[in-house]
Amino acid sequence: MELKNGIPVGERVPLVAQLHDGLVNKKVTARIYGSNGELLETLTLASAEKGLYISSEYKMPDAFWVTAVVEVEGLDSLEQEYAIVSKTFRAIPKPPPPPTKAVKGFLIKTRDVEKIFKGDLVETCTI
Repeated sequence: MELKNGIPVGERVPLVAQLHDGLVNKKVTARIYGSNGELLETLTLASAEKGLYISSEYKMPDAFWVTAVVEVEGLDSLEQEYAIVSKTFRAIPKPPPPPTKAVKGFLIKTRDVEKIFKGDLVETCTI
């Protein structure tokens, strides 16, 4: 399992398969599995050229990692066999929003949120 490089949550996951014989008329699919083994999605990769199939439709979920299992479908016994390959992608969590700076002692009221500033601390209450 390769987890060196990560993909930020919400960014597109690059799914790529290269067929060794260069055929462009095959149906290549990727099944995406979550870190606890559940099937998240099944995608069809588009043929680019010379046996290269790609997809960037799937967005990285808020999970520790996902694994993509890529295979060529619809083969019969007379056709060349292809390997089923997998790649694991690590999720990079979104960074927390920067802290809000405020002047001590002010009360700001908006339509549905009230913020009370006490020194350097900010408390948010829904009213």
